[in-house]
Amino acid sequence: MVADDREGFDAPRRGRTRLVEARMEHEPGSRLRVTVTLERAEVVCEEQLRGVGDNVMALRMAAEATISALDGITGHPGYFALVGIKTIRAFDADVVLVCVRTTTARSRSLMGSVPATGDLTRGAAMAVLHATNRLVESLTPPDAAEED
Repeated sequence: MVADDREGFDAPRRGRTRLVEARMEHEPGSRLRVTVTLERAEVVCEEQLRGVGDNVMALRMAAEATISALDGITGHPGYFALVGIKTIRAFDADVVLVCVRTTTARSRSLMGSVPATGDLTRGAAMAVLHATNRLVESLTPPDAAEED
């Protein structure tokens, strides 16, 4: 296997992370519950966040839940951090735009976007995956590195 110069990385080996589910549920008293489920190489990780707010807060919660699920999928908690998320209007279409950064010494900003059609909770999760997929593909969980 060819090693990469980035901390915690090896050559791509585990394939893409798949979004299984992203849903938002309204609870009494303006409370929200957002659940995001990811799958990668037969590992499934579900994260759930609760909070108070509106649809803008639900977008942020969906992005944060996706990043938390990525922590579980990759085995590298805290590797990604959400900078911001918003919906914008561009080229006569609504778009979910997200910025994520890596928390290593060589911090990188990663941008992801998806058309904002229909389910914005799913759009937020997909935008995070679009921003992080190239790094997640090659990020090796600690357990997998020991198997080699």
